[in-house]
Amino acid sequence: MQKTNVDIYNNEELHYCVSIKGLIFEESCLISKYIPGKNKESRIVEAGCGEGRILFELQKKEFGNLYGFDAAAEPLKFAGKKAEQLNAGITFSNQNAVSLDYPDGFFDYAIYLQQIMSFIENADDRQKAVNECYRILKTGGRGIFSFLWWKGRAFNPVLATVNALSRLLLKGDANAFKKFRLLPWLRLGGKINLKWLIKEQPRTYWFKTDEVVSLFTAPGFKILEISSGSMIKKGKTGKLQKGGGLYVVVEKV
Repeated sequence: MQKTNVDIYNNEELHYCVSIKGLIFEESCLISKYIPGKNKESRIVEAGCGEGRILFELQKKEFGNLYGFDAAAEPLKFAGKKAEQLNAGITFSNQNAVSLDYPDGFFDYAIYLQQIMSFIENADDRQKAVNECYRILKTGGRGIFSFLWWKGRAFNPVLATVNALSRLLLKGDANAFKKFRLLPWLRLGGKINLKWLIKEQPRTYWFKTDEVVSLFTAPGFKILEISSGSMIKKGKTGKLQKGGGLYVVVEKV
């Protein structure tokens, strides 16, 4: 059976992800900017929450209504145990981003960081996930997203060509070049993935900017900010500069 990205997070990536602590710089900047500390009773949900790294940081900041969901069940076991130990009061659930059981307009903020959208290989499902985010947010609610960005790595076109050729020649995939920006994992569990070229594996989707904009305009989101990781680190605004992931903040209107 073909492995999925959910399988990766239930196995190879599990202990590596559990070992990571705290917020990365870009996450900290955007959360501080768009989720005001005074709104402690706001309902906040994190998609693809895994072991709860971001939610536990919000709990430290005394936010009280925290929810997280993930399609991978194993990381949630770590999250649940830690929540019990800390009496954190965070509600975790095993759900898929394309179909959520939360009520309409339930949340004030939605966090879709850790590039969760790029682990959805099917284009229709990526749009469904954004539509679900729109549905569960209140009017005026905000979403913070990150994406693997096609321009984030200079070698992506070369890697994509090699990957497509290998899929065509070694695996007989006639649609290899139609999946050009579905790229293999180069690292798994913090180690170099030496089998990426020869073994059939899950892939991650690397977005172009116009695709991201279309995802959000389709359901009616207003884009508040769109920046690259390098821009956030340098404190830059304005025209997109290459480097790092793509970060987008939206508002439901």
